[in-house]
Amino acid sequence: MCGIAGFLTLIKTDNPFAIATRMADAIVHRGPDDAGAWVDEAAGVALAHRRLSVLDLSPAGHQPMVSASGRYVIAFNGEIYNHLDLRRQLGDRAWRGHSDTETLLAGFEIWGIEQTLQRAVGMFAIALWGRDTRTLALALRGLIDNVALRAEMGRRARKIVLGEFSRERVVAETLAVYQELT
Repeated sequence: MCGIAGFLTLIKTDNPFAIATRMADAIVHRGPDDAGAWVDEAAGVALAHRRLSVLDLSPAGHQPMVSASGRYVIAFNGEIYNHLDLRRQLGDRAWRGHSDTETLLAGFEIWGIEQTLQRAVGMFAIALWGRDTRTLALALRGLIDNVALRAEMGRRARKIVLGEFSRERVVAETLAVYQELT
């Protein structure tokens, strides 16, 4: 099962890419096949991902993934069972790969976040950054290995650290990495 982590902060952070990468490294047991980090330093947001390849084994499934238009960036864990049906509903597109992650991103662009999540059948945890609105959307559906999404509020609500976890240890590790490096 994949793992996601990241942070959103109003505090200038030195080397946020290294922090996000270390957060992903702290949850390597969640996904040994690939790792990635994405940062928008000006917005103070970073998303990190550990990948366990299931649907799309190619590099086209690498995350965090940017939507075709560049509007959204997603870190996704889970499975959308009806993603092939959703692709048909989305019509002819130039798909880069075969992942349900890419299907979600296309849905967000066409139908919006709420309607896409209503149409999606599956179990998942999502961190979605809207680059144009500078909004972080979090979504969780179903029990993925007893997974929950947690936002850890920092001093005076100036930062949020995200961790997906099935054991408290994972959140403690990603949070410790963030605190150590900021």
